[in-house]
Amino acid sequence: MKNSYKVGDKAIIIRQFYGHEFEIGEIVTILHDAGHSDFFQASDGKNTWYVSINELYPYELIKKKYRKNLKNTGKIY
Repeated sequence: MKNSYKVGDKAIIIRQFYGHEFEIGEIVTILHDAGHSDFFQASDGKNTWYVSINELYPYELIKKKYRKNLKNTGKIY
């Protein structure tokens, strides 16, 4: 399976399976493909950890959803 993340993409941490110390809900930036299609080096601007694709959710998808909800209903949820 080829991942959809590229260097510079933003993602939200949704799980912790493999020992990173990011907080759930934290927005991180992908810094490097770890050489395995399911792992990335990511940073929150202060710390850098390796994360799996299963611990991330694309920030842009959430941002689009909340913008659409806000525009249509005046609420973000």
